[in-house]
Amino acid sequence: EVEEAESELKRVREELADIINYAILLADKCDLDIYEIVTEKLKVNEEKYPVDKARGSAKKYSEL
Repeated sequence: EVEEAESELKRVREELADIINYAILLADKCDLDIYEIVTEKLKVNEEKYPVDKARGSAKKYSEL
């Protein structure tokens, strides 16, 4: 079981690396500042999903 979990974690790491690499290349091609767009999105999410209402909930922001 330990080996299976380690193998699965390795696959997740590899897929995540692919996704991150693609995102970085796309941001560069579109001349986007990654720090800026992530910061902006975090602010939007903070407004849509206030901690006091959203913590522990899988509801969409319109249902909170």
